[in-house]
Amino acid sequence: MSTRFAQTEAQERARAIANAVYADCRSRCVSDAGRRLVNAVLAALKGSEATTARKYARRGKQITAFAKSVEGFVGDLMLARTNAAADGWVSRPLHHRSFTSSQITRAHLGAAIAGLESLGLIERAPLVRSFGADLFVSANMRSKGGDTRFRSTLKLAAMAQDAGVDLGALADHFRRLQGSAPRLRRRVQ
Repeated sequence: MSTRFAQTEAQERARAIANAVYADCRSRCVSDAGRRLVNAVLAALKGSEATTARKYARRGKQITAFAKSVEGFVGDLMLARTNAAADGWVSRPLHHRSFTSSQITRAHLGAAIAGLESLGLIERAPLVRSFGADLFVSANMRSKGGDTRFRSTLKLAAMAQDAGVDLGALADHFRRLQGSAPRLRRRVQ
């Protein structure tokens, strides 16, 4: 592999990560195939939690809330695959202040992300730092701050195809809820 090709590949990856789509976890399944994918992911997460000996089992409303968190995050990951500029990357702040007006909890999303990572269904990008010459990226690229970036792996794409999700028509299987996303509270200094 030539050095120029490696630099170009690094530049493209950095641009895609910088253009990550915001994952508000408000995507919902609109097809049976989408529901099969989410159910398969939930079953895999349940199996993963059984092997890691989760201290307390989820019951009642907690199961439903966790399932909605997983459905929203997986839906956002799938819909981000259609964004050419983001190349499938989503950004999500994981700080507790980011969940104050959200319909999901930090614990549920954190458990979903940890499980998806341990199963190899998503990858996490290193935290974004200021772009400079050492990253082969021009200095005028904007940064979205310290949000964590995630992308679905080929393993999740294979699970989607097994569930009957057409990767070429993801909007037929997942949709974002209408209305404005909850606003993040900013600390006034």
